[in-house]
Amino acid sequence: MQVTIKPQHLRAVLTHAAGKDVRYYLKGVLIERATSGTFYLVATDGARMAVGSFHDAECDQVGPWQFIIPLDVCKAVVKGRPLTLTLRSHADGRYELGGVMFTPVDGKFPDWRRACPATQAPTMADVNPELLADAVEFVRVWSGDKKQGRVIQQGTTGAHVTGTGGDCFAIVTGLRRHYESGLDAIPRVVFDR
Repeated sequence: MQVTIKPQHLRAVLTHAAGKDVRYYLKGVLIERATSGTFYLVATDGARMAVGSFHDAECDQVGPWQFIIPLDVCKAVVKGRPLTLTLRSHADGRYELGGVMFTPVDGKFPDWRRACPATQAPTMADVNPELLADAVEFVRVWSGDKKQGRVIQQGTTGAHVTGTGGDCFAIVTGLRRHYESGLDAIPRVVFDR
């Protein structure tokens, strides 16, 4: 198997990868090939998620398949600012990305499709503005266009940020708050502990 990955795509999803987390399976980037032939790069830290899709007609291994590329491998290969990255499989079960040999993370990545909102609710969402800015930056880096990044509210569950090309999106989960109405019917914020 051989897949060509744009370094900007890997660099973009790394913005949402978990750095220090006890959930070892989040310390990396999922690469997935769907039955349709579409490739996905996915990263999450549990509070936000970045998903980008791309195509590589040269890859001869049909889907579906997926594995997790370790975070340290991803960071090492994008550090040198290469023009392209090639992911290759080897007969011994290891892989090579940009000249770095690795064994995939031994774990199951969360089902990222379940985190994708099915509908767009026109209600208010409370999200961390820094995470929202990171989501917009992911879309801009993935697309290579500084003017990308459309924010769509997802009700009280968070926000969905997408580019105009439709090949990437990011999800930011909502803050854990709920609203109570007092006797005067003015909503006040109550933070969960």
